Amino acid sequence: MPIRRLHPHRASLSALAVSLACVGVATGLTTTAKASFPGSNGSIAFTGQGNGVAGPCANSSCIKFISPAGGVERTLNVIAGVNNAQYSPNGKVLVFDHHTPSACCQIYTVHANGTHVLRITHGADDEDPAWSPDGQHIVFSRQPKSGEVELYVVDAGGTHLHALTHGAAGGRAPDWSTKGLIAFQGHGGSGNDIFVMAADGTGETDVTNGSPGGCSAPSWSPDGQWIVFIAGTNVWRMRSDGTEKKRLTRTASFKDHPVFSPSGTRIVYQDFVTGSSQLWVMRTDGSRRRQLTHDGSANGAPTWQPR
Repeated sequence: MPIRRLHPHRASLSALAVSLACVGVATGLTTTAKASFPGSNGSIAFTGQGNGVAGPCANSSCIKFISPAGGVERTLNVIAGVNNAQYSPNGKVLVFDHHTPSACCQIYTVHANGTHVLRITHGADDEDPAWSPDGQHIVFSRQPKSGEVELYVVDAGGTHLHALTHGAAGGRAPDWSTKGLIAFQGHGGSGNDIFVMAADGTGETDVTNGSPGGCSAPSWSPDGQWIVFIAGTNVWRMRSDGTEKKRLTRTASFKDHPVFSPSGTRIVYQDFVTGSSQLWVMRTDGSRRRQLTHDGSANGAPTWQPR
């Protein structure tokens, strides 16, 4: 299963730090984040360079693992060119998007031990996958050859594909809550906003509605009550209906991919404060920030394993 290179939208995380901000829809670039499902806090998987290991991950973006306490990183050295991985609700399988030789991005799954690689989609440009809370379905964004990016749903085995959105808001960076709702990034009245809808695509609601300004990367808390997201260059948190918005970080460095821990007590996110993209962890009120990864490669798109 050869994978030749990263998606051009994500080829250099450092170079995109300023341009991504919260203008993903306007520029054609997206940011994404994925929920954690309830449980105790397992390992954190993320995407990053293989750091010179032999094999497929020597010079490409791959899935890597690290303990929430930090320490030595481990590379899943069987699949290269990986973007946007997310743990399944049982913590045993990862869904992700990556390049194929014949097309841009497709959705795949792989067991966390590197076995059972399965291709899920065969579309023109399929990205940003997220699991349903029962682990039976996957929602993702699809870029057609012409027209707006929309959300699609497919069974975890690759069958019963169908479109979920058809409206003016479009659909990027979806995430599926334990309450059965889907949050995503779409066109709002004044730029990018966070939308929430039912799993069948009904009841679509703009929950940020222009405030606090262009928003992206929505990710649900394990209890389905909160959404963490990016606005400007910082991490924010709000209730699922858009109330009680709170800014959690207050630095100028670009941030991305905020994700709750399975226990609901921590948030891991990507920060460029050191000059390269590294993972940081903080409490859900924004306190006790600490750097988690320290290697020289660009690390991002974390997902926290439920146990």
